[in-house]
Amino acid sequence: MFGAALRNGFGGLLRFSGRDRPAMFWIYAGIVLGGAFAAWLLAFAAQFRGFTERVNRIAAEHPEDVIIDQGPGHYSVQIKGWHPELMPDFAGLLQTMTVIATVVAILLAAAVTRRLHDSNVRGWFALVPCGLLFLGLYLMGTFFNGLNGQAEPDLSAFFTIFAVNLAYLASLGGLVYLLVRGGTVGENRFGPPSF
Repeated sequence: MFGAALRNGFGGLLRFSGRDRPAMFWIYAGIVLGGAFAAWLLAFAAQFRGFTERVNRIAAEHPEDVIIDQGPGHYSVQIKGWHPELMPDFAGLLQTMTVIATVVAILLAAAVTRRLHDSNVRGWFALVPCGLLFLGLYLMGTFFNGLNGQAEPDLSAFFTIFAVNLAYLASLGGLVYLLVRGGTVGENRFGPPSF
């Protein structure tokens, strides 16, 4: 079943017709989403690599801004003041997230469409969460780029991003519900069930 699900998923990247049963879809989707999660973790780790060295450099250059607390089993460094070199490159992280999300969307588009067809639902429904996800990523990128040195962030932009992300989560929940539920018994407008 595992091999068949992967062959069906990767072999059907451009096949937006027909139907897929839950087991075939979820094995393939699990592999794609697991790979995306691993890629995101690697990107996140790469972004924070060297963080300890930057903290130690600031501690050496600005000892008046640093409070070090250490004891048996713990070590913490508290840095006062604004040191922008400690901030991760959020724009870079968002670009990486956008690339990963795009790859996932491409790899899952046809499989999600076939899975929705199994429930007698058109595949276009999956575009709603995709559109909201990419809109949210774009707005977050714009928001973080606008923070360059600003003391006060634009809260209206923040609340817009928050609303878009809530709409994304709601539409994603609806999509997951449609993907999880059982398919139509027998033939539907998208053809006979797959096995």
